[in-house]
Amino acid sequence: MGYQYINLEALEQFTEGDTSFSIILLESFTKTVPGIIADIKLSMAEEKWVDVASSLHKIKPTVQYIGVNNLTNHIKSLEEACLQDRISPGLPREVTQFIELIGSIEDEVKTAISQYQ
Repeated sequence: MGYQYINLEALEQFTEGDTSFSIILLESFTKTVPGIIADIKLSMAEEKWVDVASSLHKIKPTVQYIGVNNLTNHIKSLEEACLQDRISPGLPREVTQFIELIGSIEDEVKTAISQYQ
């Protein structure tokens, strides 16, 4: 099955074909990311943009090992935007769209886990 966001070939290359390790990494994503997303939402609500940037930074390695490398630059640009002295009026919308994208990626990861098992 092809996926829109995740790249299992990259994951399998990273894990050297170890299915058990692949499952561990995918499950780690589903266990870790929702908490980070909750932190981002709370920090956004409190307008604590440095905290949003910190949380975004935590997601980068996770998306890389499941093969969503093209998202890394987007995360970096969001991080940088959160650290500006003046926050762009469009930034909350961009971060919200990112959160929605992560939700779609999480759905794919859950499907991939079920296919591995």
